[in-house]
Amino acid sequence: MKIYLKHNRNCEIVLRAVHKNNRKQTKLCDCDPKHWNESAQMITGDHPQFEKIYPYLQEIIKRSREPQLKLEKDLDKVMHYVLNGVNTDPDFLEFIDEYLQSRKQVANELENRKNLTERNREMGHIKHYNTVFEKLKDYYSYINYSQIDSWWCQQLQQKLHEDVYISDATANSYMSRVKSLYSKMILKYRLPDAAGFNAVPKLRVSQRSYEARKKRLDDTSMMTFINADLSGNQERARDIFVALFDLCGCDLTDLYFLERKQLHRGRIFFERSKVRGSSMDLMVSDRLNDFIEKYAVNGDKYLFPWRKDLKGYHTFRDNARRDLRRGAAKLDIKDITGGEITMKCARHTFASRSKEMGIDGDLLRELMGHRRNDIDNYYKEAYPEKVRDQAHSRVISF
Repeated sequence: MKIYLKHNRNCEIVLRAVHKNNRKQTKLCDCDPKHWNESAQMITGDHPQFEKIYPYLQEIIKRSREPQLKLEKDLDKVMHYVLNGVNTDPDFLEFIDEYLQSRKQVANELENRKNLTERNREMGHIKHYNTVFEKLKDYYSYINYSQIDSWWCQQLQQKLHEDVYISDATANSYMSRVKSLYSKMILKYRLPDAAGFNAVPKLRVSQRSYEARKKRLDDTSMMTFINADLSGNQERARDIFVALFDLCGCDLTDLYFLERKQLHRGRIFFERSKVRGSSMDLMVSDRLNDFIEKYAVNGDKYLFPWRKDLKGYHTFRDNARRDLRRGAAKLDIKDITGGEITMKCARHTFASRSKEMGIDGDLLRELMGHRRNDIDNYYKEAYPEKVRDQAHSRVISF
């Protein structure tokens, strides 16, 4: 590999690489011959852009002398590395680790700024990808970029399919996350996409797996649960479940971190933590108002007094799930599939009840905070508050 001055019409400094009978060269910059030292193969100190060009050329020379380049036979990769200073065959696992560490730093900064909603979203993002990272480490000690082709993708999918600890639905989810991380890596290193993830068909998931996502309570069970005489933590867990239902099936984290300023004149405003840009504007029903008066505290930034650090939230969430199961078991209440109820059942119950009542699909998406596509956003206006409130009230009334 050599840098030299090419004496053509413009006089260019050129980088040339040779391997056996293959040659590659590329222009680095223009240079007047009087500013070029032929013996040193370098620009002279009186070059008008010396301070900018000299360090650039020195860095290229330094990279071109790295010993691992002698093992690389692909001149395109060699030139790419020497010019851009990036690894042409990065380790996928190392990249994921670095990516997760960078996201953790962002989460810590959000924690320091007391932006707990964004911090929780970031931590969920980290957890989302960390599960895949741990699974990949179980299968591989390293994964170079050059290994990741369509065959590798198929082999990974087969490993996930045969893994006794995960379902096929989870395997499909893991493949999507691996594809996402791979896309981030090739974007960072400016590498071509050679993986072919789209050529790998998803695993077929049994109907039972899809039904598991639709766990909900029927009207009789829901009414029984709302009016049941419970006490202590089981009562609180039941009340939270009903509050989530009354908030159109919102997520627990959105209720948990509600701020007092988000409650205004009988309405509640928040952004769904799981869907960026999905702003919610819901009426406060009488039952929800009773819940707020029962558990809210005065004078604090947040509506409810529960711990706002991440560990505190996770402890509260896990305890609430357990108490909800125990309270439902005491009343012999199960979801329509015969299983134990979860906090997520509140969302499925609201959605299913809305559909049974014939609530328009677009209106239901607006009430539940589902993001529309760009065409819908452009051509469809938001439903008036009165229309939303009427539909909302119909669904939560028993």
